[in-house]
Amino acid sequence: MIIRLFGPMAAALGVDRLESGPLSDTEGVLAWIAERHPTLADLCRRSRVAVGDAFADGPLPPHTAEVAVIPPVSGG
Repeated sequence: MIIRLFGPMAAALGVDRLESGPLSDTEGVLAWIAERHPTLADLCRRSRVAVGDAFADGPLPPHTAEVAVIPPVSGG
């Protein structure tokens, strides 16, 4: 699975994507990142996972090949 990263996550790792084996749910995606990159654990707890153009919660659709992790943002 390709995991696209944005904002402070991408900046912290110096990459905009990670590759993992199959993951079955959104919690698993965030846990996978936090386990491999402990400095991102707090940010993972506050981030959302998107599949296609929609946020997802819980199980991922079968055969999901790519997700995006969207950290919290602020702006004006």
